[in-house]
Amino acid sequence: MAAQKQIFTWEDATKISGDLLFNIYGDHSDRNWARIVWKSLERRGLAEYATPEERHRILLRLITLAVICQEFCYIAWKEGEYPPLVDWADGLGMDPTLVTHINGGSFAAQLELEKDEEDLLYEEALKKAVEHLRPELFRQMVDMFGGKTFLFASLWKVGQGGYPGSGPEHNSLAERDWDQWRNEDLLHNEAEFAKTITDVLNEADPEKMEAFEWVDEGMAAVWW
Repeated sequence: MAAQKQIFTWEDATKISGDLLFNIYGDHSDRNWARIVWKSLERRGLAEYATPEERHRILLRLITLAVICQEFCYIAWKEGEYPPLVDWADGLGMDPTLVTHINGGSFAAQLELEKDEEDLLYEEALKKAVEHLRPELFRQMVDMFGGKTFLFASLWKVGQGGYPGSGPEHNSLAERDWDQWRNEDLLHNEAEFAKTITDVLNEADPEKMEAFEWVDEGMAAVWW
């Protein structure tokens, strides 16, 4: 009898990860951008699992999303940093054996290896998994936001305090924007949500070009 499918929700993700994966900005703008993406992945059936291996694949998809966010912030503002993949995986309670099995390989702790050497092997397995999942995640995000341009704009808004962790005070325009993104109905239609970030596209800024080109060309790995 097949195991019953479960959904790894955004609430599940934040419960086990806390500030581990999305913590570039103190206002949690990056985490709240990721929330929008993950909620869409849930609706698209990409957060469902029935086995430990399938759950690990979902955790790897979450890590891949965090890597992409770090990469964009680094390209755009030099504010992201090299992702500590092993620390992230350990914090999520992941099993190296399952990670490498998903990649089609095997992993076993070797007595003659130091912990640092084992971590290097594990990191390579995690990199391989991220690169396997990156193209699919990119395609999903392009589709959910209604194109590469709106995907770029959604990410650019991260560095502009566009998705704050709490409502702004004494700023009617910011309060209106806050209300728009907090609207759960709006979050169920990312293409409609994209219309609320058109101000990014209307503001000329030479510094945007490198980040836009990175998104337009498929979000290739930055650090490896």
